[in-house]
Amino acid sequence: MKEIKPSQQITPALQYLLNSQHELRLKENAPELPGERIHVSEAISKVSAFYEYLRMSAEYTEEHLIFRSVIERILKRRIFIQMQDDAKELSSGLIKEVISGGYLPNDSVHLDEIDVIATILNRYLALFQVIEDRSSDLNDFLVQLASVEIERGFSKLEREKEESFAHFAFMVMRDHIQWAKGLSEAPEHELEIFIAILRGILQYDDPQISFAIFRSAISGWSSLNPKEASARAQEILTFWKNTKNWLEHPHHEFYLRVVRQLNPSFLIVRDVLSHHPQQASEVFADYDRLHRAVNAAAEAKYSSAKARLRHRASRATIYIFLTKMLMALGIEVPYDLFLVSHFAPVPLVINLLFPPALMFFMGATTPIPSKKNTERIIKDVNKIVYVQGKGEMLRIVAYPKVRGSIQRILFATFLVALFVISFGLVAFLLKTMQFNIVSGGVFMFFLTVVSLFAYRIRKPVRELFVKDLEGGLSTLFFLITYPLVIVGHFLSDGAAKINIPVIFLDIFVEAPLKSFLEVGEDWLSFLREKQEEIV
Repeated sequence: MKEIKPSQQITPALQYLLNSQHELRLKENAPELPGERIHVSEAISKVSAFYEYLRMSAEYTEEHLIFRSVIERILKRRIFIQMQDDAKELSSGLIKEVISGGYLPNDSVHLDEIDVIATILNRYLALFQVIEDRSSDLNDFLVQLASVEIERGFSKLEREKEESFAHFAFMVMRDHIQWAKGLSEAPEHELEIFIAILRGILQYDDPQISFAIFRSAISGWSSLNPKEASARAQEILTFWKNTKNWLEHPHHEFYLRVVRQLNPSFLIVRDVLSHHPQQASEVFADYDRLHRAVNAAAEAKYSSAKARLRHRASRATIYIFLTKMLMALGIEVPYDLFLVSHFAPVPLVINLLFPPALMFFMGATTPIPSKKNTERIIKDVNKIVYVQGKGEMLRIVAYPKVRGSIQRILFATFLVALFVISFGLVAFLLKTMQFNIVSGGVFMFFLTVVSLFAYRIRKPVRELFVKDLEGGLSTLFFLITYPLVIVGHFLSDGAAKINIPVIFLDIFVEAPLKSFLEVGEDWLSFLREKQEEIV
């Protein structure tokens, strides 16, 4: 039977995306502006980059969020510890730090950028001055907004591309999904779709999502001078108080699940655009050509996801070793030697080898999407990019189920049973291997935390599946590991607040080291100037 092809008339949403991406490509191809660049000493850079490697190994952060988190950390130290309140001094120090830390190439940032970032910082410094009785949460929030705005300035075109793609995805999710009336008529419906797109497709964190909403809510923010920013302090305080409600909306996870069903198709559309920048309109206008492009993009995506998985597993293993394993073994070995006076090598060896072995196993056994998954992606891509027949929708979304009290009791009982079975089985196995209470506790700690990180590192691969894996083994694995992941999440979040290596580095190493390097950079710059005068 001959395949029935959809209409090849592209949707208004895709037409918007093609037009906006074309305009951004023109900006991208604009000639580079001349001017003096910021240069830092290579010797200083090597020391700073080595420190940053240690610091980031001690705190696990998703790779695409590292640069923003580094800017936030530098701002917090300079504003709240070193008490810097001069925007230009802050800006200059920040830029030199991110260059010397290896986050930006040397000689890549124009000298004029110091004034650009100082203008941004002046607005936030003005808010710090007028808002009295600031809580630490509000301080963090304002610094996070500043870090997003500054990071955006360093990669403006890339962020504008992301924003245009987010708007395209929003148009699709709003207009081509049949939402239940109780959802579509809610005042926060469109905002929650937008937040779910930013988190689910673009992988934004809370500060990035907050700033995306902030730019719309506080009109003209980027053009305000410090005095005008101060005058809107109350408006910004109100925004801050509302942010938590938006990000933690009762239906947020529900919206996120709907977005993630279409995540593979959106990602492939974006890849097709980036692989065919000059011929994008022609590719999307031709069904057969688009079919081939989607196939190629999907195969490339699967391969890169597997490579990224290995890299993420390595980073997670280093992080767990530095922050969790050393701390736990520091408890286990003294307990064996001094309290029970019996050193048991087998539990110690297992606790040393088990975390990296489990992480490797979880990475190696992660399934990669099949050809059938690609066919499902092609069907969804067709519905996203081509005008469909009357009444045809991408998805029909019912109102989230409201479970009765009896159902909730049954589910809670089942969950408790899962916990008892999972942890009871592990405890029984540990007892047969002569683990004592401390070595057993250390093993349980590793098992839960590694299970959580294994889940996290597999997540980008899982999100390439149009439908979740539903096989018997997959379901059994989920039932066994679910309690471990829940406890691992609780322990990891708690341990993150008392991350001893990070606390030690931030308090006792970073501030004095960075101050010393800054003085060293100024001294070397002075010597270079004197050398030029002599020559």
